[in-house]
Amino acid sequence: MRLFRRKPSALQLEMESLRQKATSLFVHLQYMRDDEEAELNALYETTIGRYEYERFNAEIVNWRLNEEIKLVQIFINRHELIDQQMIDEEISVALRRYQKELKEREDRIAVAKEYMDASRMTVAQTQELRTLFRMATKALHPDLNTSVSPYMQELFVSAVSAYHEGDIDTMRHIVRMISEGKEAQLSRQEIRHLMDEARASIAIFQEKIDKMNARFPFTFREKLKDRDWVVEKQESLKEEIAALETKNTELHTYLTLLKQWKPDSLN
Repeated sequence: MRLFRRKPSALQLEMESLRQKATSLFVHLQYMRDDEEAELNALYETTIGRYEYERFNAEIVNWRLNEEIKLVQIFINRHELIDQQMIDEEISVALRRYQKELKEREDRIAVAKEYMDASRMTVAQTQELRTLFRMATKALHPDLNTSVSPYMQELFVSAVSAYHEGDIDTMRHIVRMISEGKEAQLSRQEIRHLMDEARASIAIFQEKIDKMNARFPFTFREKLKDRDWVVEKQESLKEEIAALETKNTELHTYLTLLKQWKPDSLN
């Protein structure tokens, strides 16, 4: 009998380990979606994005000056009087696509600043919320518990909502409502079935996490934590902006001289 009873115990432990891993991956995935992505976006926009915005704005000015010079030169080559209104209208049409992107960048920076300035939970509160959510997930997630009642399913929905909203009090209440009693005795077949479900959940959650880690802003996670990298990137962008502004000043001076030209018939 001892030998027979030890084998299910080992399976129970293995099942518990798999469910714990699946739970941890699910909670981490939720954290990436609901917290870390917004935090990394805000951090990137307020440290790097704002300088990229300035550079993009300088690039637009550079483009506009070059386009205006080309159009003015066409009139000069034709020995025609420069039609400034026509030039402005033509440039304005082409400029719309740049203005749209510029507005989108402005909005991203504004949202990032608002996020960084907003009141946020303390580190201890965040850790407690994640711990409580992990407990609720382990007990209520449908992929980890095949026999969850409709009531428990509703409770899990409430737990997810509380986690998204950072509602620690509600999450504490939900965890208290979860039965702390041990699971009913399961057959080895039932345990193995639960283990297979846990493995499938682990594979799904891990794949989603890997895909998120491979895209912005998660690809900048470590760099944004590196103060030296941030400062170096900022200085590099500042140099590019300064170079563009210098070039734009030169182009503006040249354009002003070009516009002084008049056809011989008007001299």
